[in-house]
Amino acid sequence: LEHQFPLILNEMNDTTYRDRRIYVSLAAQQGDLSTVKDCVQAGWSMLSRRHNNTNSPIFSAIQLGRRDVFRAMLSGIQHRINFKIKKSESTLLHEACYYAHKGIV
Repeated sequence: LEHQFPLILNEMNDTTYRDRRIYVSLAAQQGDLSTVKDCVQAGWSMLSRRHNNTNSPIFSAIQLGRRDVFRAMLSGIQHRINFKIKKSESTLLHEACYYAHKGIV
């Protein structure tokens, strides 16, 4: 996905929320910081609509220990860092500790 955001953005204006979430998750998994930053700047969601569901781009970054990607994603949602995941009652910080990624914590 590296450097693909500007090329596909024109085609994605009518893209569904689900497709955008998948795209950002793939960029997070690959550690593609430039694409993640472009998505954040475009206002794309880094969290799931389902109250911090673990199936979201930011959780992909946490689970894989992508510290720089996580920080870029967090820049637009700092106010939600303590929101709890409905299923487990944990927060982004809890998840980072669970996956033992000290750099994220």
